[in-house]
Amino acid sequence: MAKIKFGRIFKRTLSLAGITQIEMAEQLGVAPQFISGIVTGRFSAPRNRFDTICSILKKRINDIDMSRLSEAFVEEKIDDEGCKESIITTKYEEHKISALEMLFLKKFELLIPEQQIKVMNTIEQLERDNEFQQKTKAGIVEQKK
Repeated sequence: MAKIKFGRIFKRTLSLAGITQIEMAEQLGVAPQFISGIVTGRFSAPRNRFDTICSILKKRINDIDMSRLSEAFVEEKIDDEGCKESIITTKYEEHKISALEMLFLKKFELLIPEQQIKVMNTIEQLERDNEFQQKTKAGIVEQKK
């Protein structure tokens, strides 16, 4: 199902960028049937091809459409691979993150600052609740009566 969703978003993104499937195939150096297979959900786009696709499309479409395409790609990989780890490199260091974490980061990035603060506060509260529950189970903290 995730491959089909990615295929639909990929097809729409190509259309927005004004690139045909044949042109994309030529730029990637693959057969047009490969692009057709991705669009119809028969094939999955390998990570290295997806990076090349993004670099081609980035010049022609807006950030929101790029984010949608990236999210659909990550969702497809989660569906295919079950949250396997990826490595991302920031300016300062390398991090191992799962596809699910990557999807969360992409969605978090789209929030306005006030929403990001609410999400962070909620996560911090969940961490405190979890820590309290673990201490309670271990008998370190007595439950209130």
